[in-house]
Amino acid sequence: MKHTLSILLTATLLILACGKSINDNDKTDSSRAERIADSLRDYNQLNLWVDRFDSIGDHKAQLLIRQKLGKVMRDRSDFEAAIKQHDTCIAMARELKDTLQLIIAYNNQGTNFRRLGDLHEASNNHYKALELCDKTEHDTSFVARKNRVRTYNGLGNVLLSLGNDSVAESLFRQALAGETELGSATGQAINYANIGAIKEDKGQIDSARIYYNLSMEKNMLTNNPVGISLCYQYLGHLDKHIGNTDSAMTNYRRAFELGVKTTDVWHWLKPCEAMAEIFLEEHKNDSARKYIDIALDAATKIKSRSHLAIVYSLCAQLQEQTRQYDKAVKSIRQAEAYKDSSAIEQNQIHMQNLRVKYEADRWHNEINEAKAIAEYEKTMRQTVMWGSIVVFALIIIVAISQIRIAKEKQKTNRMLRKIDKERQDFYRGITHQLRTPLTVVNGMTGQLRKFIPADNEEAQREFEAVERKSNEIVNLVNEMILYNKGIIKEIEVSELGVRSEELSLRSEGVKECRSEDDTLGPQDLKTSKPDSSNSSTRQLVNSSTCEALNSSTCEALNSSTEITNYILVAEDDSDVALLITTILKNNGYNYVWAKDGMEAMEIADRQLPKLIITDIMMPRMDGLEFIKRIREDEEKSHLPIIVVSARAEDRDRLIGVEAGAEVYLGKPFNSEELMLRVRKMLEQREILRLKYSKQIEEADRKDAEEQHREINNADQQFMQKVDEFIYENIMDGELDANSLANSMSMSLTTLNRRIKAITDTNTTNYIRMKRLGRARQLLMNTNMPLGEIQAVCGFESPSYFSRAFKAEYDVTPSEFRKTSKG
Repeated sequence: MKHTLSILLTATLLILACGKSINDNDKTDSSRAERIADSLRDYNQLNLWVDRFDSIGDHKAQLLIRQKLGKVMRDRSDFEAAIKQHDTCIAMARELKDTLQLIIAYNNQGTNFRRLGDLHEASNNHYKALELCDKTEHDTSFVARKNRVRTYNGLGNVLLSLGNDSVAESLFRQALAGETELGSATGQAINYANIGAIKEDKGQIDSARIYYNLSMEKNMLTNNPVGISLCYQYLGHLDKHIGNTDSAMTNYRRAFELGVKTTDVWHWLKPCEAMAEIFLEEHKNDSARKYIDIALDAATKIKSRSHLAIVYSLCAQLQEQTRQYDKAVKSIRQAEAYKDSSAIEQNQIHMQNLRVKYEADRWHNEINEAKAIAEYEKTMRQTVMWGSIVVFALIIIVAISQIRIAKEKQKTNRMLRKIDKERQDFYRGITHQLRTPLTVVNGMTGQLRKFIPADNEEAQREFEAVERKSNEIVNLVNEMILYNKGIIKEIEVSELGVRSEELSLRSEGVKECRSEDDTLGPQDLKTSKPDSSNSSTRQLVNSSTCEALNSSTCEALNSSTEITNYILVAEDDSDVALLITTILKNNGYNYVWAKDGMEAMEIADRQLPKLIITDIMMPRMDGLEFIKRIREDEEKSHLPIIVVSARAEDRDRLIGVEAGAEVYLGKPFNSEELMLRVRKMLEQREILRLKYSKQIEEADRKDAEEQHREINNADQQFMQKVDEFIYENIMDGELDANSLANSMSMSLTTLNRRIKAITDTNTTNYIRMKRLGRARQLLMNTNMPLGEIQAVCGFESPSYFSRAFKAEYDVTPSEFRKTSKG
């Protein structure tokens, strides 16, 4: 019935709209567009109205419909489409100089990014909205007041996600007061629930229940199924917290059953996950599997990283209970991959910086007043100074005493920290020195096993004894590491980038084993593929430079190899390099060996490898610096990197991954795992390369077809003038449909109508396509940096340029450049 009424309403409005002359220059009444937007939730019907208003040049009405269309897409959990739609709304609102609609668009965009987990962009958009609200404080209309309330709510949700409960609660209470004044029951329900969530975080269960019940009352009043579902979910959390599992399950089931009837997947996923967790706790594995499968399918479709992390954690628990340990390990790794603590930390810093900037701008006048008050207080202090001199003197004496005590305490603490640090460095250095030779011993014994005859039982027993003793040494090294962690207090590092690898403890007996011409240097790399039968092919290690190396090492590293399509191995220990290159050779891979990061960088500059395997501890340039330079180089930043290092503690792994390594293996390593990692990473890169190559070919074909469309001579001359003006002014970020219309001496409506008839798109989109086309040509045919291309093509920011380019061509500018020149 509701659907039928919606269709009838749409048809009626279309008839009324068609009755109006297209040549009528009067703009469509905004209230009529608002009524249309409020009455429709169907995606296709809203799109029809966007096209209708675009055809008659009524951009204000089109903007109102697009705002609603973006919200519908978000409610359907199609966040990427919603972001694209609200980006268009932001651009249109700026062009129309409509501050109220710009505030709405920024708040909508902030909510889109928050649902996706991108709190950095979410906070950017909500603070832009708040700044505009401050500039329109004089506007007391209902829409302006509603915008400010929604901005408070959006910022509060971002701060709540970042764990800043106190500021978030203050913003929610301001929003609640505003919604109460406006008489919005739905708005009050939202903010009651938000305050309840803060109370729950603080452990104030009774207070949280009061606020959740208040939210439920308001949602019941407006018959809001999403809000009612959320309240059942929140009450279920409280019941579970106090141990009332049956009541919790009842509330979660109500929340889930109501939620799935709506299109809001993001919200009903939470009770689904909660029920699966309770079933796991009760060892009801079949029921748990049912809800885990539902949650995994939904979370994958909406691309929610936070939900995927939770679901994979639940998968791991289920697989562990059903003794599928291999699958459980994979699920744990997938869950960890979706957790991004460093991004949260960066978002917190970014949010704080925005807040400081906002407060500084907002309270500039109050600061001036504070200065005047300070001057007054200074005068008052002078009048009472003589009566306070005795107290002041006592305070000075006490302060000096406290400072001396604090200095002595700091001196003692520094000494203790230094002792602890030296102990820790000693243990780390010893275990590092032991791990490197153990890598060679374990690796080589694994390689040698295949040469022992299976029927020689005595040799097999002797070999197994060697393996056992080697494993015992590995266990002893691990016990030393655990002992070190148990008795030595970890020194907190203020920044993740501090490199513990700089504490290098090298044994005196290790010597440099290569002279100037004993390895394949960057000057020797060729671009052509050498003939494998040519005896003059460059060798990795010259036989005259094997002094310090034993005969087997020379034999392994002295083999010739092709210098294209190779794997670059950066390792200063020749025996470990022998082990890795032997494994690569046995698996059919070409390789080049470099003794440190500096030499590896020179080789990569001459000819790009297809994959890099690197150590961390190396002379001249260590592995972390080498990885950093690779990632900062636009030509090489895509290369996959595997770290193989004796620095194998959790902190070392985090530092390596933060620097840019995809895989971090500790010494001694499993040769089969290393080759599996190599093979999988190369396969993934090849899949991506083929995918992007196909997309670019299709885009080029489409461009060619568009350029050769047959149009009449008059239209050709008109479009030639349009293109000439666009290309003359393409660097100007202010170039828009209005300026183009002025240059052509015609009204904006007439210009839109003619360009639409010729190109089947509106003027704004046509200008955007020309900017993107110019950028595409520059990316294919020049080496101009991305920042310069963004500027010369008139895009206002790198992020907007990247989003617009990807929306048009399905790849980012940097990915397109790599593929087009690949």
